[in-house]
Amino acid sequence: MMSERSNRELELIIQRLNSQLDSKNEQIAELNAFIQSATENTQELIRNFRAFCVKVLESELAYGDITSRDLETMSLNDLLGRARKMLRQNQEKARSIYDTFKERLTQKNQMIQGLTDQVSQLKFMIDNAEKMFNSPFEEPQDLKRTAAYMLDTDTPLEALRPAMAVTTVADENERVVDLSGSGEKSEVTLVSDGKMYVQNLESITEQLKEIHWQTFEIIVDSGVSEVSVARRLVAEKLFDIGESISNEKASRLIKQLVTLMLFNQIKVSTGMRWFTVLTLTDIGMKLYIEKFRKSPVETEYQKIVREHENAEHGYTIKDVVQILKDTGRYRSVSMSRRGNAIQMPDGRSCIPDIVCCLPNGIEYYEVECGNHHQSDFNDKCNKLKSVTQNLFFVAPNRETVEKKLKPQIEQWIRECGRALLEMSGVVVYLTSISDLSGQRWTYVYNMKDERPIYTATPPPKKKGGDEQKEE
Repeated sequence: MMSERSNRELELIIQRLNSQLDSKNEQIAELNAFIQSATENTQELIRNFRAFCVKVLESELAYGDITSRDLETMSLNDLLGRARKMLRQNQEKARSIYDTFKERLTQKNQMIQGLTDQVSQLKFMIDNAEKMFNSPFEEPQDLKRTAAYMLDTDTPLEALRPAMAVTTVADENERVVDLSGSGEKSEVTLVSDGKMYVQNLESITEQLKEIHWQTFEIIVDSGVSEVSVARRLVAEKLFDIGESISNEKASRLIKQLVTLMLFNQIKVSTGMRWFTVLTLTDIGMKLYIEKFRKSPVETEYQKIVREHENAEHGYTIKDVVQILKDTGRYRSVSMSRRGNAIQMPDGRSCIPDIVCCLPNGIEYYEVECGNHHQSDFNDKCNKLKSVTQNLFFVAPNRETVEKKLKPQIEQWIRECGRALLEMSGVVVYLTSISDLSGQRWTYVYNMKDERPIYTATPPPKKKGGDEQKEE
C-alpha cells in the first residue's frame, strides 16, 4: 500500500514539473522572439545611425580624411564623437553664414534708405531750383550794411564789443527795455532808475522841435530798428540850414527821442556783436498817428520777432546771412521763412533758417542757440537730410557749440546710425559765428569715423586793458 501511494505522489510531482517546464519553455520562446525583434531593430538603428553619421561626415569623406570602410569598422562611440564634432562645426558655419547674410541684408536696406534719401534730396533740389534761381532774395536797401568782421564772441554780454560802427549808449534818464528775463516775443519790461509813470503828451510835444519831428518821421517811415542804421539814415536824409547833419548830431537827436519816450531801446547780442534797436512806444505811436495822419510801417525788429523765435535768434540769423553774402559764393541768400518753406511728402513743412543758392545747387543753414529738446532736434535733422546731403549748423558762440549742439548732433548720429547716414551721403558741418566769419568749420562729421574732424583753433584770449567799442 505504502509503495502505491509513493508512486502516485511521485507521478503528480512529475506532472507538475512538466507543466512548469512547458510554461517556462513558452516564456523562453516568447523572450527569444522579443530578443530577435529587438536585435533586428537595433541593427536597423545602427545602420541608420551609421548612415546619418556618414551624411554628417560626408565633407571628411569628400576631402579624403576618412573612408567608408573606416566608418564601417569604427566603434559607435568613436563614430558618435566624430559626428558630434562635425555637427558642432556645421552649426557654427551655418550661424556664420546666417550672420553674414543678415549683415548683407542690413547693408542693402541701408543702401536702399540712403538711395531713397538721395532721390528725395534730388527731388527737392529739382522742385525748388527754378524758384530759387529765378526769384533770388533781395534784401531791402535800408537793411544792407557793410561786410562783417569778427572780434570776439566767447565772452559775456557785458564784455562784448562789436566790430561795426558805433552805437548810442543810454544815458541815466533814458528808458531801456530789458529782454533778459522775458520768454515771450511780445512781453518786455520797461525799466529805469525811477518808476514807470504816465507822461503828459503836451509836455512832450512842447519839447519837440521841427528837427525832432523830421528825425522821428524818417526813422518810423523807414522801418529800420538798429540804432547805427537809424543814425546813418538820419544823417543822410536830414538837412539843417541847407546842409546834411553829422552822425554825432543824428545820434543826439535819437537820444533825445528816446529820452522823451517816443522810442524804447533794446540791447541785442548775436554772438558776434551786441547793439541797440529802437522800438516805437505807445506814446510814440500815438504822437506819430496824430502828427502824420498815418499808421507806422512794420519795423525790421517786428518782422524778425514775428518770423523767428525771438529777437536774438532773428538778428543772429541776419548776421549769419551777412557773413554768407560777404563770402561772394552765393547767387542769393534768403532768411525769409515764407520763401524758405519746403513742403514734405508727408504733409509736414521744413523751413531752414537760411537758404543759399549756389550757381549749381542749394545749401541750407540752421542757426541754433541750443534751446531745442533732443527729439525736436532729431526731427529737424531728419527733415533736412531728406532735402540735402550737407547739414550746416551755426551757433552764437563756441560754448554753445561744445556744450549743446555737439552732443545733440552726436546723439542724432547714434540714433540714425552712422553707416546709414554715410550711405545717404550726409555730412554735418558745425561752427560758431566767429569761426564762420573766419571761413572755417569748428567740426565736420563726414560719417567715416565716430569722431568729427576738428578744424577750428581755440578761442582767442583777451588781452588785459583792451577796450572795444559797442556798436
